[in-house]
Amino acid sequence: MRIQNPKPAFSPVDLVIPAVCLVVYVAWSWTLPVEMAPDEAMRLPVPFFILEHGHLPIGNEPQIVHELWGTSYAFEPYGSSLVGLLFMKVASLFTTSELWLIRAVRLASVVSACGTVLLCERIGKRLFCNPLSPYLLAICCGLLPQFAFWASYLNNDAFMVFATAATIDAWLVGIEREWDLRSKVFLGCAVGLCAISYYFAYGYILASIVVFFHTSRKLRGKDGTWLPRALRGACVVFLVAMAVGGWFFVRNVFVHDGDLFGMEASRELAEQNAVDELKPSVHQTPQTRGRPFLLMVFGNEGGSWLLDSIRSAVGVFGYLDIPLGATTLRLYYLFFAIGAIAGIPFALQERRAGSGFVYGVFVCLMLFAFWMAAFYSWAIDYQAQGRYFASGLIPFLVFVVGGFEMLSGHRTHQDQLDARARAVPLICAGTYVLLFAYSAITVIIPRCT
Repeated sequence: MRIQNPKPAFSPVDLVIPAVCLVVYVAWSWTLPVEMAPDEAMRLPVPFFILEHGHLPIGNEPQIVHELWGTSYAFEPYGSSLVGLLFMKVASLFTTSELWLIRAVRLASVVSACGTVLLCERIGKRLFCNPLSPYLLAICCGLLPQFAFWASYLNNDAFMVFATAATIDAWLVGIEREWDLRSKVFLGCAVGLCAISYYFAYGYILASIVVFFHTSRKLRGKDGTWLPRALRGACVVFLVAMAVGGWFFVRNVFVHDGDLFGMEASRELAEQNAVDELKPSVHQTPQTRGRPFLLMVFGNEGGSWLLDSIRSAVGVFGYLDIPLGATTLRLYYLFFAIGAIAGIPFALQERRAGSGFVYGVFVCLMLFAFWMAAFYSWAIDYQAQGRYFASGLIPFLVFVVGGFEMLSGHRTHQDQLDARARAVPLICAGTYVLLFAYSAITVIIPRCT
């Protein structure tokens, strides 16, 4: 696979966009009420329990079991809570205020989101020719209203997007460095973070296996073989991933009598303790109501899951009750549509140049994110929420920014940018920043703080 810019140099300019995003995220995280943060009230008891008792919860402790749902988030991966716990421990040295401890634990999402923005720049430098495109990618991610919302409270979404961005970066670094030990360890860490972040990120674990072996196949040793070396490298990746995130599932096997993912244990607890209408045995889904899968996704009966999810992926806050204005949403749709449509010839050109494999993987990851979100809503719990698309965010934005790079006409490594090559990304970035500022002034600040 061809990498546009191997070993990109770090510049202090790279810190400007993450720094701006840091200010935005911290300001929002300090002012967002818990009652406007989806599921945060149910997630907070986990880090508070660990802070108080000094050990991980089983999941059935009365302090963390939700009074309505009858279960807790301690059964599923909670990597973001463990990161937030570090900030809580530091804050607890100076205060016992619940408000400040909540602000401290929210820093897990803040830091994850800022890390994602920085990784977008690293990814963009390796994938794009126009030196302004990596910064456009970072802006498109960091100042997407819904992404900024994820960065403002304790959730798995911001941490998951960081893990997926780290995995993509690890692929590119591994290909560049021909999978030396450091790049294998990097990939193992990224895969481990995906494992302990959210089930919706698990497509990246499968994709990492494909990417690693596909790219290792071209690295033949002196004897002309590649598989033994690749298998040894895969063992390194696996061991590191287990150390970073796999331990959680090993613990589940012992704690929950072989229940690797903790789902059955959570279901049994909910069946015992949930209020009658929320017990799993009586919970209704589109599947149990006999509604066909495609009708749920595209149909209008009871609303279109796809349209509602796309809307939420751009900017619907609170418990899906505080949307951006209709015109603002349409402008975001137009921005992404132009980039995505232009991204098709961009990807085809990259395919002809030898980089088709990675863009094929990106397409598969976007389809995986869509399928996981749709199937979850159809068969498990109907949720027309854009956050379930989050694992496909970085691949999608790569196509969008690649499309704008195609429109800029800068597809070579010439040092000087002509007027068009400068104007297109600058106009796109300026438009995007103005859209976010307008969203903040009209909706975010007056209604979500």
